[in-house]
Amino acid sequence: MMTKIREKTHLLLYVLIFCFVGLIVIEWGANYSDTARTTRGVIGKIDGDDIRYADFQTAYFNQIQQMQQKKDGESLSESEMEMISDQIWNQMIEETLLRNFINKNDIAVGDSEVVFHLRNNPPDFLKQSPSFQTDGAFDANKYVQALSNPAYAKEWAQIENILRMQLPYSKLQSMIVLSARVSDAELRQEYARRNLKVNGQLIFFSPSEFSANTIDVSDDELKAYYEAHIDEYKEPEKARLAYVNFSDAATKDDSAEVFARLDDISKQIKDGKDFADLAKMYSTEPGASKSGGELGWFTRGRMVAEFEEACFDAKAGDIVGPILTQFGYHIIKIEETKFKDKKKKSDAGQQDSVKASHILIKMEASPTTIETVRENANAFYELAKDGEFDEAVEKYSVKHSLRVDTTAEMLNNEFGMVAGFPDRLKNVVRFAFNEEIGSTSKPHRTSLGFTIFKTISRSKAEIKSLEAVKDRVKNAVLEEKRKDMAFSRAQEYRTKMTSMADIKKIDTTFYIRDLNNFTINNSIPGVGRDAKLAGALFQLPLSLLSEPVKGTRGAYLVQIFTRDEFNESKYQAAREELKRQLINTKQQRAYRDWLEAYRKGTSIEDFRAEFNL
Repeated sequence: MMTKIREKTHLLLYVLIFCFVGLIVIEWGANYSDTARTTRGVIGKIDGDDIRYADFQTAYFNQIQQMQQKKDGESLSESEMEMISDQIWNQMIEETLLRNFINKNDIAVGDSEVVFHLRNNPPDFLKQSPSFQTDGAFDANKYVQALSNPAYAKEWAQIENILRMQLPYSKLQSMIVLSARVSDAELRQEYARRNLKVNGQLIFFSPSEFSANTIDVSDDELKAYYEAHIDEYKEPEKARLAYVNFSDAATKDDSAEVFARLDDISKQIKDGKDFADLAKMYSTEPGASKSGGELGWFTRGRMVAEFEEACFDAKAGDIVGPILTQFGYHIIKIEETKFKDKKKKSDAGQQDSVKASHILIKMEASPTTIETVRENANAFYELAKDGEFDEAVEKYSVKHSLRVDTTAEMLNNEFGMVAGFPDRLKNVVRFAFNEEIGSTSKPHRTSLGFTIFKTISRSKAEIKSLEAVKDRVKNAVLEEKRKDMAFSRAQEYRTKMTSMADIKKIDTTFYIRDLNNFTINNSIPGVGRDAKLAGALFQLPLSLLSEPVKGTRGAYLVQIFTRDEFNESKYQAAREELKRQLINTKQQRAYRDWLEAYRKGTSIEDFRAEFNL
């Protein structure tokens, strides 16, 4: 028995070591494979260090496979693949920056530190191992027994080497976040912000009550405001693109194939095949391969109309469909129904409900259709890439129903946002701002199909002249003046009032707004959030009508009836958890700030576009 246990523990440790080293390769960029040494090019440079294509590609395709598994094998969109590319790229940048900093500053760990951490702070991949757990929780006794067993010395030596590589990174991170401190004053302020409430009433004096047509704005006022807010009139670099799209929608042949599949599934159901097995085999719904298409119980209003109507018109045991919805075609099996009996008073509050399973077949293009569309888009590109975009449009427009559209002006952004497209298209943004005007892109897979872009205009970043933004400046000055007028009216009315109720004697059009259990984070009813006012509410005297308060949205008169006092005992009870939350937030911010500052001082060259990644 002990021999078998020992063999299993040996195997477990080997598996854990292998898996953890694999994680290090992907997340920390360590090179443990011979194939990674055989590079196929350099995909970037960080402070002169090469980021090798082979290393990047390994991590990139591993991540794609993981995401595809989560989506039941469904292919990823171009925007999803770009997102993965960015994640891997940023991980590699971070790892390289950290490694370089560690090497430059001689941050290392000694043998005693490694042994201490191995004994007293084992890494998560060991804590999470079933062999070191009891009832799902880490069992320190089991761990210590295995750690003390000389039969596993070779495996533990390898894990020590892993820790020796990992710990300098943990030590650096600890050094960075060490500066994160939270004072008692900060804790008290945050506790008050989250918990203290006021009750009262207010009157809002809105700037919108004053017509802009009656207000004069001089040229000197425009100039003064423009110069004081010059940063607001910086115009970033912008670009516009023309594009054509080859649709990858399902063809008539694809539709016929879908209908044939639906007929085949229906026939198999009639022949007695298990519905859940068929759902696992054929359904295109994410998760159906595990759930067997089971939807559980649902009431009216939970499903799209066509699906709901079909289910609630059926009875238990029925096979319904195919039913067409926005998601595709559904074959539905009604497992059970619970319909209330209108004659029974006991059923009065009961809702009709149905328990069902379904098989979803999407109406989508076949791989053959998609490949044909891709080939047509590539043929268009081959003709258009040398400046013959218009000629290519003329040649392909009739057969493929092409039309040239243009995007609105777009900003150079790191998120891949292209005006008019819901996709994340970072390579298209790079193309728009780096290629010559008139250049044609390779086909990109977008939500529309295979889309080919052409650069048509690009403007440089600049500060707009006062003349160019005169209307914007005037509107801003007018808004400031209207706020001042609202405050002046509040001052005038305040001289005639001793309580909130007096407003009705002065102006019946004003509305008294209630503040019920109001906290600093709340919005003012009918007005919105106003940070200036929210802060003032906790400083004003109780019961008395306030002097006018100038907020960010307008002016206010306020009367506070009750306000929570700071409860010392409740604060002390919540203090440690609150401190933990604020420290964690500050530590994360400290690390991000340090990394961003270090990154700004680093030379980073990104060649991914050359590899279409």
